[in-house]
This record gives sequence, structure tokens and C-alpha cells, in this order.
Amino acid sequence: MTSEEKSRCHKIIRPAAVAAGAVGGGLAQLPGSDTVPITAIQVGMIISLGALSVLGRLASCYRQCC
Repeated sequence: MTSEEKSRCHKIIRPAAVAAGAVGGGLAQLPGSDTVPITAIQVGMIISLGALSVLGRLASCYRQCC
């Protein structure tokens, strides 16, 4: 993984972690109430990381072929 790819990953992970922490902290008084929002944040993060990975592989293939 290049440093540029790591930087892009951190730009996706950090805001998701902060958002999940804020939701968890804000809804800590009600057990289980943070499950849906945190799951949505995590799914969004995974989709973004997956898209980044796919785009990186496509760019790599393009560079090798062309």
C-alpha cells in the first residue's frame, strides 16, 4: 500500500471513528440505542474503503496495460 493510499484510507476512517464515538457517547444512557447509527456509519466506511480499493486496483491495472 502506497503512502497516498494510506492517506486516503485515513481520510475515510478518522471521520467515521469520530462520528461513531460521538454517537456512542451521546446515546450511552440508552442501552442498544446506538446500534443502528453506528452500524450505518461502519457500513458507509466499509463501502468507501472498498470503493477506494477497487479504484486503486483498476488504476494499477491501467498503468500496467497502457
